[in-house]
Amino acid sequence: FLIDYAMIISVIFWSGFAFIPGHLRSTNIEHLSITTAYKPTISNRSWFINPSNLDIKYIFIALPFGLLVTALFYFDHNISSLTAQAKHYPLRKPAGFHWDFFLLGCTTIIAGFLGLPYPNALVPQLPTAIITTHKSRRPIQQYVLVKIKEQHLTNTCQSLLCLITMTGPFLKCYSLISRAVLADVFIGIGWDSVEVNTITYRLLHLIRDLNHMKLDDLLLRLSRKQTFFYNNVA
Repeated sequence: FLIDYAMIISVIFWSGFAFIPGHLRSTNIEHLSITTAYKPTISNRSWFINPSNLDIKYIFIALPFGLLVTALFYFDHNISSLTAQAKHYPLRKPAGFHWDFFLLGCTTIIAGFLGLPYPNALVPQLPTAIITTHKSRRPIQQYVLVKIKEQHLTNTCQSLLCLITMTGPFLKCYSLISRAVLADVFIGIGWDSVEVNTITYRLLHLIRDLNHMKLDDLLLRLSRKQTFFYNNVA
C-alpha cells in the first residue's frame, strides 16, 4: 500500500522537513509559485489567446511542434487500437475508436486557444486498459477472456479531482512545496523510465563484456554492428 503512495509521502515529508525550526528553517529555500484559483499563471493575460494578435514568426515556430504532435497522436492512436485488438482480446474496431481520435483533436485545438498543455496522447484502447476492464473465467490452466466492459466514471472522477485541486486551499498547500523536492521527483520518474528502456538496454549491451551476459540473451544472436544500427535507426 505504501509503495503506491511513496512519491506523495516523500514530497509531503521533505517539504515539511524544511520547516523544522533551526538553521534549516532560516535557509532561503525556493517554493512553488502559485496564482489565483482558475487563473492563468501569467497574470497579465486572459484565458483566450487571440491568434490574430500573434506575430507571424510565432506561427512558423509552432508549426513543427504542431506537426510533431499530429504525427504522435496519429501513430499512438493506430498502434494502440491495433494492440488492443490482439487475438486474445474479444474486441473489434468500432466507430468509437475514430470518435476518440476526433475528440482528442478537438481538445487539442481548445487547449491551444486557451494556452494549456496538450492533452494526454494516450487513448482508451490500450492493452493495459483492456486487461483492467475485462471479465474472465479460469479453467484449470489458463484464463479465457469472455467479456470487456469499459467505463469512463474513473476518468471523469479524476478530471473533477483536478478541478478541485486548483482551488485556493490546495494552491496554498502547493506554495509550501520546495522546488528542489519537486525537481527531484521528476528526475526520479525520468530515471526510472531510462532504466527500463529498451534503448538503454541495447546501449549497455554494446559496451558490456560478453562474458558477463546471460546465455539466453536474444541480442547475442546479433552482431554488435547490427544492434547498433537497429538501436539508432529503428
